[in-house]
Amino acid sequence: MKLSRIDYNKRSQCTTCCEKKFNQYLDRYASSWYMLATAFSAFGFYIEFICYLFISVVTLSLIAIGKDLGLTASEVGLAITQSMVLSAIVQYGVLNCAQLNYLLVSIRRILEYNAIPQEDDPVNPILPPPTWPENGRIVLKNVNLKYSLCKPRVLKNLNLLIEPREKVGIVGRTGAGKSSLLSALFRLVKVDGIIEIDGFNTGDLPLKTVRSKLSIIPQDPVLFNGTLRYNLDPFNEYDDSVLYEALKAVELDASSTQMRRLSAKVRDRGTNYSIGQRQLICLARAIIRRNKIVILDEATANVDSETDVAIQKTMKKQFSDCTVLTVAHRLSTVINSDKILVIDAGELVEIGHPYVLMNNTGGKFYSMVAQTGPSTFAQLKNLAFQGYTEKLAKTKKSTTET
Repeated sequence: MKLSRIDYNKRSQCTTCCEKKFNQYLDRYASSWYMLATAFSAFGFYIEFICYLFISVVTLSLIAIGKDLGLTASEVGLAITQSMVLSAIVQYGVLNCAQLNYLLVSIRRILEYNAIPQEDDPVNPILPPPTWPENGRIVLKNVNLKYSLCKPRVLKNLNLLIEPREKVGIVGRTGAGKSSLLSALFRLVKVDGIIEIDGFNTGDLPLKTVRSKLSIIPQDPVLFNGTLRYNLDPFNEYDDSVLYEALKAVELDASSTQMRRLSAKVRDRGTNYSIGQRQLICLARAIIRRNKIVILDEATANVDSETDVAIQKTMKKQFSDCTVLTVAHRLSTVINSDKILVIDAGELVEIGHPYVLMNNTGGKFYSMVAQTGPSTFAQLKNLAFQGYTEKLAKTKKSTTET
């Protein structure tokens, strides 16, 4: 069977990639095994040296004082033989104890992980209705966050209102506190202040309830070793038809013959799929959950522009009735948002529609967009103006109907 040039190039690239990864794993294994073998060899050498020194001392002592003690030649030979046997037993025992200690490292780690204290639920948790949240309204009141008592606050007195079904972009420099805000919403860290979702204080709700009602599409897709179905629905809560609809929504059913089957193999961290495909699988997972609050943590930072467009198109269609929070690396990703949050040093310094913020020449958001260059600035401002016009038209229409 002849291979076309395209097939040959694809297979050649795949082979090169696999060889590179295999060599990396082999180098790591060989280096660690070499260090282990060297350590055991050195340890064995010193043990043997001590044993030979012990035998030498016993032998010389018996030669020197054997006659004075009245020992016969056979008794001296027996003593020397037994000292050699004793040395061999000691050497064998010490080396095996060292090897046992080395092998017990894995058990120690398992016990350490098992001893990690679990997060505590509220003493008297409140159980919201099964349909909570129905709207996706988020309110933050004097929210402060620090990762430890001895470290400074990473979020400082945040007061914020996000209306139902709003599309909110969160921007800021590296380390400004964007991801910390998401950690506060998921209650990954203890928060000072109040975070309400549809009127319920999340601090009074069980952790499992809060986290199960928020969908997140992270920057680094989280995929597990198993089948495609297991990664889409790990708790086996949905029918196959729902999963196929989600794959169709993100256009994965047509991108690969393999992905047309829910039994398709997924390797650990999804290494047998491209970054874009992994991200789309996470997006399909969020579609299946149908939560009213969806969070994107720089989900398009590592994907190509084509996948970025596909994600934005799917988000706009599938989550039109959801509250969407987007932590953005590319400003073009959030320029069509209803609201922009600009966070700097843990503080909310600006909030408003992108077009309004871009008209504030002294603002943080204006300076961030200006750094992209004149042509990109003009393009982004035009997109923001279109979104602003559409929003005003929708507001006017809803007011008239009311």
